[in-house]
Amino acid sequence: MAHEQQRLVSAQSAVRETEARFLRADTDLERLKPLAVRKAVPQRDLGMATADQVSAAAAVENAQATLKTTTVGDRLGIEQAQANLTAARATLDKAKLDRDETMLVN
Repeated sequence: MAHEQQRLVSAQSAVRETEARFLRADTDLERLKPLAVRKAVPQRDLGMATADQVSAAAAVENAQATLKTTTVGDRLGIEQAQANLTAARATLDKAKLDRDETMLVN
């Protein structure tokens, strides 16, 4: 379970990190827009800020998808472990019945 928890924490951290990068890129873009309208900054700077913001938004989406996949995968792993435990208990119960039946016959 420790490995799964480590993956989950890592995925959560990646979401927070990409969201922070997006906020910074969005703030930079919003700061440059009025300056670009007044031609106080090169159009190239506005274009780069726009590209950075779009790239950061895509990174957030990717990190969120990874987090969702990690969470679903962990949930499936837990369900599989529970199914394995149920099967093991059934096998144990059957073995006990077989043992009890063997004792009765002897």
